[in-house]
Amino acid sequence: MAMPVMDGPSAIAALRAINPQVKIIGSSGLQMDEATLLEAKLDHFLPKPYTPAVLLKVLTQVLSQAEIAAVC
Repeated sequence: MAMPVMDGPSAIAALRAINPQVKIIGSSGLQMDEATLLEAKLDHFLPKPYTPAVLLKVLTQVLSQAEIAAVC
């Protein structure tokens, strides 16, 4: 969520402008307040540190939700 040049919320807004259906998983080692996370409209937030197994689980969940939405 905190990056040089463009912060996370700005990057999310730019991605959503290109594709409103893009799925976004945010990640940060910094503590994020709930208002910031809700405002970002993330599909999931993954706090650092996380294991490869946790990342895989989150990716699977988010992509499964995208597939279900595409069918409906």
